Amino acid sequence: MEMHYIGPLLGRSARITFHEFVTECSYSINGQLNWRVIDINGNVTEGCEQVSYLQLSDTLHFLNWQEQSGSTVTQLIDIEAGSVKAFCTGPEEDRSNLFSASMFFEGEFEFA
Repeated sequence: MEMHYIGPLLGRSARITFHEFVTECSYSINGQLNWRVIDINGNVTEGCEQVSYLQLSDTLHFLNWQEQSGSTVTQLIDIEAGSVKAFCTGPEEDRSNLFSASMFFEGEFEFA
């Protein structure tokens, strides 16, 4: 993890609820993000990624990572407002991937 500030996300777990899926996240203090996505059909996808993390203010956090599948995820998390804005892209050759195109998502954030 490229850490520009060691903020309140690190060492904690959270749940992010999007319209069609839920993500359970664990932000380790050594820079890894363990994530688990459960879609509306109950399908589960999991991973562990190295994250670039920048705390923009006391409540605003910017995260970016590339998943093993080739998908890239960028999140802007506001822990005070309980909101997440995410931008995801996926590899063109894998159309079965949830993020096989560029997509924006908005969700609700809460610490677990």
